[in-house]
Amino acid sequence: MIFFAASIDAQINDQLQPEVNELNDGRNAEATMLEVVSPVVIEELITESADDSDDQNRAIIEEPLPSQVIADDLMVQGSLCVGFDCAATESFGSDTVRIKENNLRIHFDDTSSSASFPNNDWRITVNDQTNGGNNYFSINDATGGLVPLYLAAGAFNNSLYVAAATGSPRVGVGTSNPNVALHVFGDNSPALRLQQQGGFGNYSWDVAGNETNFFVRDVNTNTLPFRIRPNSAANTLMVASDGRVGVGINTAAGAQPQAVLHVGGSAAITSNQLLRIDGAGTTILSLNDSGDMVLEGTLSQLSSQQAKEHFAVIDRRALLNTLAALDIFTWKYKHQDASERHLGPTAEGFYAAFGLGSDPQHIAVSDVAGVALAASQALAQRLIDKEQQIDALETRMQAMENMMQSLMLQAQNAQVVVNQ
Repeated sequence: MIFFAASIDAQINDQLQPEVNELNDGRNAEATMLEVVSPVVIEELITESADDSDDQNRAIIEEPLPSQVIADDLMVQGSLCVGFDCAATESFGSDTVRIKENNLRIHFDDTSSSASFPNNDWRITVNDQTNGGNNYFSINDATGGLVPLYLAAGAFNNSLYVAAATGSPRVGVGTSNPNVALHVFGDNSPALRLQQQGGFGNYSWDVAGNETNFFVRDVNTNTLPFRIRPNSAANTLMVASDGRVGVGINTAAGAQPQAVLHVGGSAAITSNQLLRIDGAGTTILSLNDSGDMVLEGTLSQLSSQQAKEHFAVIDRRALLNTLAALDIFTWKYKHQDASERHLGPTAEGFYAAFGLGSDPQHIAVSDVAGVALAASQALAQRLIDKEQQIDALETRMQAMENMMQSLMLQAQNAQVVVNQ
């Protein structure tokens, strides 16, 4: 019985085996078509109908391929190519992920629905879609319709370079070795442009530097209102925290300007001229580092009654006597040539005699003029007094002459009577 059953099974298998083999061959052929033939056929179809704007053909090609939803993690242990132009035998080189077609976009769609969660959308865009458009890489604010980052094709090497941490952030523009927070490199007058568009008006300024100077350019008028030449002396110009300005002050020891404008006469400044003002092609005022000032014009000092107080009447006669006792010399300043002479008292003598001025080392021009005017008034008064005395003497002498003449006339008349 067992032998008979086995014999029947063998006969059945012999009869069914051709049908089973045919079925398996069909399945293998379908698998081969899906794994090998289908991608090649699709690639050929895409190549033959490669019209960037023909979305209908792509839809026809895509239609037989159903979308796949993977409800779990997906690991690809190899490179990944995404796009209509990916080939079945894609050569990735060193690429791990490749996007390959005529319109390249990556969209970040944040589906957060709660009002308290951020949900802005972003997009990475590569090149324009239109014929003759621009070649670029950009990051777009898809929600706001803005393009905060745009990199044009053909940009210079290191157009924007963010260096590794060096204690402080460093960004290079045109250089891969930024030495400061913002390092701008260029072969001809690297510059920063500050351009205002709209608002209260349109205007542009450039801050630039080259081998001839560091300068600020008024772009609208193409003028350089501010410039610094190379190798300028240290501390040529310093603005202190209190708003005071120093010119040529030696700040090595922490010195600060001691006035609103403090000209220090640093040793680095070889010229002895500290201040010079020109007008109409000639120098109208100059001040050197020895204190000599030359003024081609009138020097006027404030002398208004409204600016003065504590008036006191002086004794002009006493002042004249004091002035008469003041020593007057001819002399020269120590820094001047021996041939240059001056006339006047010393500040110490003038201060001791009259007590005028702020200190015994200086004489105010107005004080010298005041003493001279007071002395002139005293002399004028003496002259008036003398003239009055002379007038009185002349009157007296005239009276005496009249009296003499009267006496002489009387004597003559008396002599005539005697003779008669």
